[in-house]
Amino acid sequence: MTRRLYPGDVIGLVDRREQTSIDRRSRAVSKILNGGAAVPNLIGYFSAEQQPVAIDFGTTIEAPSLERYGLNRGQSAAFEKLLRHGPVGLLQGPPGTGKTHFIASLVHWLLTEGGARRILIASQSHEAVNNAIEALVNLYKNFGGKPNLLRIGSKGISEKIKPYHSAELRARYKTRFESALKARVSILTSDKGVSKRLVADVCKLDDEMGEAARLCLRLRRLLEEAPPTAAERDRQAGEMRRAEAAVKEAAERIAGLKVACDDPIADVERAFAALLLRHKGSSEADLVYARNALALAREWGQSMGSVHRNFDEFLAKTRSIVTATCVGVGETKIRIEAAQFDWVIVDEAARCTSSELAVPIQLARRVLLVGDHFQLKPMIERSLVDRLEEEFPGHARSELTRSDFERAFDSAYGEKIGERLTEQYRMNDAICSLVSECFYEPHQVRLTTSPDRKSKLAFPGTLPPVLSKPICWVDTAVLSNAKERQLPNSTTFHNEGEVEAVIRCLDVIAQQEELVTQLLKGDEETPIGVICMYSGQKQRIEVACAGHAFNPRFRKLVRVDTVDAYQGKENSIVIVSLVRTNGRFDPGHIREPNRCNVAMSRARERLIVIGSAPMWSDRRQVSPMRQVHAFSQRNAVAAHVVKAETI
Repeated sequence: MTRRLYPGDVIGLVDRREQTSIDRRSRAVSKILNGGAAVPNLIGYFSAEQQPVAIDFGTTIEAPSLERYGLNRGQSAAFEKLLRHGPVGLLQGPPGTGKTHFIASLVHWLLTEGGARRILIASQSHEAVNNAIEALVNLYKNFGGKPNLLRIGSKGISEKIKPYHSAELRARYKTRFESALKARVSILTSDKGVSKRLVADVCKLDDEMGEAARLCLRLRRLLEEAPPTAAERDRQAGEMRRAEAAVKEAAERIAGLKVACDDPIADVERAFAALLLRHKGSSEADLVYARNALALAREWGQSMGSVHRNFDEFLAKTRSIVTATCVGVGETKIRIEAAQFDWVIVDEAARCTSSELAVPIQLARRVLLVGDHFQLKPMIERSLVDRLEEEFPGHARSELTRSDFERAFDSAYGEKIGERLTEQYRMNDAICSLVSECFYEPHQVRLTTSPDRKSKLAFPGTLPPVLSKPICWVDTAVLSNAKERQLPNSTTFHNEGEVEAVIRCLDVIAQQEELVTQLLKGDEETPIGVICMYSGQKQRIEVACAGHAFNPRFRKLVRVDTVDAYQGKENSIVIVSLVRTNGRFDPGHIREPNRCNVAMSRARERLIVIGSAPMWSDRRQVSPMRQVHAFSQRNAVAAHVVKAETI
């Protein structure tokens, strides 16, 4: 339906990729609501009104099989329970509790011993997908094999993941096909009695002379369509000379024919006619048949290299493990959404919106959701939540923004089926205690540090205050410019005093030569992380770092990002800039425990929090950062507060 536009009308433009994403999610939601998911009444597992009964599938694992994965007691118990009961499994994985290793172990066992043939691994973020793949590759390597795996989507593909990426696999198949091209054409023509020598020369002439002639034709068309710049004209002229020389050389060497290359395509036809004269006993029909067979084989090869053909769909159907982001699962050309899997495992499920989660979970008979609803919530636009509040006035805003993972985990079904990991390997014991006390123990969950945790850094005996203890709060209260600022027409904040404090802390770290040497030799790309609670602060710190005289070797160790981009990441040393400082004690979105939890739980060895102590310690402060500051003050052995001006 269309209508005329009038003055004052507002037109909303939607990016084509965003519209594609919306369409995929809409189809998935409709399928689940209409009862089309592989799990019957799938919607019931996320509804407070319905109380589905967990099914006992009777699946068990022998103790020796489980022990070889090196899981701790809590992971082993969760493995056995989630394997046996379903069809929707729920696993809460707080920071550093080894959920990625758990997922890799479960997938490996399901495919090698559990009878599963096809498993889909999805996540809200590309990084989590890639982490799961790397864990699987490492696990399979330890057991002496490689996973039969496909990665859909191209963001953040490392060298370890590249061999499993759809584009790489497509290119590899094409290369293999082309390397055996002559043999394939010989097979196609053998029934017609075509000479193998003729077939070999046809393939050779087309490959060497034909390719060069086609390149000449493309270059001439380019020159005709758009007159290039002088530099581009010189470059194309050089390419043209080389291509023409290749045409002449191949024609004389293979067909015994001299050509002028005025019309390269006609020269190729003359060369094929001359080639036939060199093959006594072969007819013109033999030549035509050989060339047609070659054209057919080349068309197949080109199909493999084209993203517009369905070769990716073939790859997806023939791989035991398919991995993608939740929305990437619905990629149209691959048509995974029309397939069915034995298991779907969704990592970071608590960050997924309902429609994102719907895309993968509709596809399998067994579903495992792995997440942590005490970390970042789903990203739902404020305008949408406002509209939902109007439409459902009886529901609190906090209820409307809850994830489906949290709804399911807190339901009667979740209480029976849900499992939780509490033994963590990431954080120094002091940082673990802070995170546990401030963010988990209020929910009757206590995190502990594994006795098997190993520190990757050896700190020298004497260190400056910001590094001398695992936790340091840098108080910016007396800095004259340590006030929050908001630019006109902006929704974000920055704090110049905290920018300066971050640079000072980085300077202090850079001066510790022994420590920096360890960081450079480690396997982390960026072992120092700067987490900004607002994007405006990220921009200011990036500019300040770029303008500061850091050693280039040190500069590459530092990563600056927002807290919303940091879930799933970790660093040896983390600096957190809180940004907000005002007389109203308004913490903005730092009032949200989920965001604060993510910011505080990324550090392995040293956590440095930068913020005004009066702002965050006042009794009127509603942010959990008040509890973090109190922890820093009273735990003298593991933490302390230092003045920013003393750094």
